[in-house]
Amino acid sequence: MADRDDWQVIPGSKGYEVSRSGDIRRGSRMLKPYPTRGGYLLIGIDYEDGVRRRRLVHQVVCEVFKGRIPLGYKCCHENGSRSDNRESNLRYGTRTENMADQYRHGTRVFGERAGRAKLTQDQAIEVRRRVAAGEGQRALGREYGISHTQVGAIGRGDFWKLSKRELHNGR
Repeated sequence: MADRDDWQVIPGSKGYEVSRSGDIRRGSRMLKPYPTRGGYLLIGIDYEDGVRRRRLVHQVVCEVFKGRIPLGYKCCHENGSRSDNRESNLRYGTRTENMADQYRHGTRVFGERAGRAKLTQDQAIEVRRRVAAGEGQRALGREYGISHTQVGAIGRGDFWKLSKRELHNGR
């Protein structure tokens, strides 16, 4: 738990404070954030305007200890752990920098790991091969349960960006 000197008032809130370690309290009561589906921690904060707002803990920590989020920037986790909201683990960065961090940490979700993916990587390779061989996009779309537009995007490499080696070797 944070030392007394580590606590700062959350501006505009009704007595809420945040610590450099990412803890939030109201008075002497420590609040327990809850995880979002994406793994970020969320907390409800009552504000002086009478509205209760749900806030991402890392954004609150950044705003209080690093200043307002600059336009076009995001609050990024240095170590890739979405639940590690220590001030020392947070920084402001652009969307591009945040995406580069996600690749570096291995937390970027793409391909068949994406929650809404309809194809496996092997299926995407097969679709791309068959489009290159001249098969019809509508027929392939029906076969794989995706739209002909998605088939075209896979064929062009807009979706499921595959290396030439993967395309020619099947992996």
